Amino acid sequence: MVPDCRHEFEVAALVRAGRWPDACEPELRAHVDGCAECREAVTIAALLLEADRGAEVHVPSAAQMWWRLAVRARLEREQAAARPVVWLQGIAAACGVGVVLTVLGQLAPVLSGAAASVAGRVAATVPTALPAMELAGRVPSLLVVAGALVLAGLASTAVYFWVADE
Repeated sequence: MVPDCRHEFEVAALVRAGRWPDACEPELRAHVDGCAECREAVTIAALLLEADRGAEVHVPSAAQMWWRLAVRARLEREQAAARPVVWLQGIAAACGVGVVLTVLGQLAPVLSGAAASVAGRVAATVPTALPAMELAGRVPSLLVVAGALVLAGLASTAVYFWVADE
């Protein structure tokens, strides 16, 4: 932004140098008394000078800044390189979901017929199988189902640990 008053930069420089108002010309002091922009410049420069006096500034070493910039540049390069891969993975996942939904839509009549057939066979088989199971071991069918579930859980855990070791 260009200042409206041509003395504004000069006044601010005098304040920053610590020469305001004692070491400046009387004409400049008279100008500042009549110019709102120069008075504001004096006020702001004095506040900034006062704030700078009380603040301790820690400037990192050049080696530390170089290391930080190198790490940042590496991270930015990695993100830039991964961006197309992430997009392609998203597109591939969307295509995969579309293919699965299309296949299920095409197989829906066949699957519903197969499910009805299986349901009919199970309904026909279960009433004859339950009495045979109770007679064979005198164990309620609920206990047999619970045991089968426990065995399936143990088998899946064993498969997990077997695959995890490889």
